[in-house]
Amino acid sequence: MRLPGDLVSLTPQRSLSQQRDSVPTDNSSTRKLTDDFAVFLRDSLNQVETSQRDAQEKMRLFAAGEIDDVHDVTIAQQKAQLGLRLTTIVRNKLIEAYERLSQMQ
Repeated sequence: MRLPGDLVSLTPQRSLSQQRDSVPTDNSSTRKLTDDFAVFLRDSLNQVETSQRDAQEKMRLFAAGEIDDVHDVTIAQQKAQLGLRLTTIVRNKLIEAYERLSQMQ
């Protein structure tokens, strides 16, 4: 059976043991992964903060009568609220994972 192009990339190409054997075990690779994850988290938090500020600014402009589009204000508020919710969920999952790891030791 042939899969569409997008689905082909989702199918496993290697066995689990081959994937496990290819995971880097040296400290430099682990350090790079940690640094990349830290950069990703920092950038994501910056985006959430930017959306919060954007929503506040649009609300201020709307209250001052400088913009008339209430839809734009509402969308900005919803984006900011969703970003904050997702950030909270990720934070809770990270704390949960840390607690599980600390219990394993």
